Amino acid sequence: MALPKIALVTGCTPGGIGHALAKELRQRGLKVIATGRTLEKIAGLKELGVDCVALTVDDPKSVAACHEEVVKLLEGKGLDYLVNNAGFAVFRPATETDLDECKRMFGANVLGVINMCQTFLPELLVANGTIVNVGSVAGHMPLPFMSSYCATKAALHAYSECLRVEVAPLGVKVTYVQTGNVRTNKDCTKYHLDKRSLWYPIKDTYEREQERATGGMDSADFARRFATRMLGGYKHTIWIGEGSLMCRIIGALELYLPFRIFPFAFSQSYGMQRIASSSKMNTWLT
Repeated sequence: MALPKIALVTGCTPGGIGHALAKELRQRGLKVIATGRTLEKIAGLKELGVDCVALTVDDPKSVAACHEEVVKLLEGKGLDYLVNNAGFAVFRPATETDLDECKRMFGANVLGVINMCQTFLPELLVANGTIVNVGSVAGHMPLPFMSSYCATKAALHAYSECLRVEVAPLGVKVTYVQTGNVRTNKDCTKYHLDKRSLWYPIKDTYEREQERATGGMDSADFARRFATRMLGGYKHTIWIGEGSLMCRIIGALELYLPFRIFPFAFSQSYGMQRIASSSKMNTWLT
């Protein structure tokens, strides 16, 4: 009888993608190790037979401690799947970005993933395992007010593409997930425009889009589709989530068109022309 596959999933706080995926993989017979910043928040997964380990992905000491704990749980076996899902988003105008907050986001969304891949490579080598980096279509779209988040996902995509080439000769595979909108309670730092902001004239649109950032496909449905594709044979890229197919099609079309679709579409839908014509802009310029 074949031993069950083993998956380590980061960022498993209830209500998010990681939590739903941990439950789905466990239901499909995998041995699942789930991580979260605090064990209390993910304790409910233990009732399903999921092993839980504390992890703050942007803290090197925490990553090292997590690795020690996971190695014990593996009991000499390799790691079949490392699912790097932990991270967070910031919704804020590009020129009003808090640099400390931006550094924290790059730490969690990019540097933390790099550290996890380095740290768990020995266990992945034993199992000829797969690294699954959960990215976002945002890394390929000019989303207004999410520039820093988009930048982290673009960086993660580039890292994943390079990593795939490097570890392929070692028998380790890399899958990048182009995630569309998923309805979660994900950690999205909200920011409300000050009346002095140059973007205050479109405050209504700004607030609406900020709320939409945590809407989309049901997380349980997302997890089912995610698990099916992840376990159904190796794929270098998985497109999944609300709007992901549309982004894939438009992105491909833009390679052949003499103009860009996304910048025009977002400018229109966000009402950016209202900023240029506002008295606030005219006052600021003078």
